[in-house]
Amino acid sequence: MDDSLLQKIIKYQFNNPDLLRAAYTRGTKGSQLEIKRLALIGDAVLTLDIAERGYKVGASSGVGHISRLLFGEF
Repeated sequence: MDDSLLQKIIKYQFNNPDLLRAAYTRGTKGSQLEIKRLALIGDAVLTLDIAERGYKVGASSGVGHISRLLFGEF
């Protein structure tokens, strides 16, 4: 995928596009620890995005809306 298109979709401009590329490609250059760290950061970013979107529409969606977005129906 083109980096500029992905940045447009996620509405975020990376200062270092190599970090973006490393986050969405399966790397063989990095150590397992580096790959795990990137995965952890990616998960946190996705969770933050989902929570932010849920917060923006949550007032009209009732109690537990953000939790359902993050963790599914419970």
